Amino acid sequence: MSRSACLNSVLSIVDDTLKIKRDKQLRLLNSSSRINRYKFVVNLALVTLGIRGSYLIDTFVVEEPESAFIIILEALNKAAPTIFSALRVAYESESGQCFLLNRSVLATNATKWYNGTCVLLTDEPSVMELPPTLLRTVQDLLQYFEDSSHSIYRFPPNLGRQILIPLAGVLLEYPVAYMPTSDEQTIFLPGVALDVYHCTLSLECAHDLKKAALPNTIAEHSLLRFSCPVCVGESNKPLSPSSIERQVGGLFRDRLSLLEDKWTLKMSHEIVTLDRVAL
Repeated sequence: MSRSACLNSVLSIVDDTLKIKRDKQLRLLNSSSRINRYKFVVNLALVTLGIRGSYLIDTFVVEEPESAFIIILEALNKAAPTIFSALRVAYESESGQCFLLNRSVLATNATKWYNGTCVLLTDEPSVMELPPTLLRTVQDLLQYFEDSSHSIYRFPPNLGRQILIPLAGVLLEYPVAYMPTSDEQTIFLPGVALDVYHCTLSLECAHDLKKAALPNTIAEHSLLRFSCPVCVGESNKPLSPSSIERQVGGLFRDRLSLLEDKWTLKMSHEIVTLDRVAL
């Protein structure tokens, strides 16, 4: 990210570029609600600038993701090639998961992942190292994007939930990823007390898109929301609330410090117990 990066300028480019695209593959994006379109545009801009390493698209279903994002990436790079040069897309066809990625941030995170941890989702959750099969999947992704001409990556078929669930946590930069005990496991952390964290960003200088989507409000934009079992945080100091809040808050403050925009970052923490956790 350049030292003089301006999020509102990037928002303007993204919004103006998508407004003029009428390709059938972008029908669901262009017809989605104002708030969902706003979230997508903001997250795309945050990934572009390296504030977020990646974003899992969850505001609308992407039809024909490969052709849709070829259209989007080509249009953005035509509008401002130096700004969007690190933007990439990865998707998994069976689950429908589609990620916007920053290639530079991915490369920076590579070493950190090899020392990463995940939580095995047994009746008594426990910490384990990231498994070799998951690390190989991430390594394949990184190697593919080492070629700057590659902009869209399709994950191999039949990865299974034991890879896909922690893979999302790794790409989204969660301090800890969840690992099912098997591909067949469907109930996760029932009745387990969780430390739930939410990191939000507010911009004082809002782009016109925000005013149109959220009239008369100054909304906080969600950067990261994740959880960790309380028992894990109690027995592993690096995963304790104080350590996680310091780690995540420091990560985003360092990245946001390069923006020209005025911003406010908030990190909240609460303890929650659910019947089950959706993954």
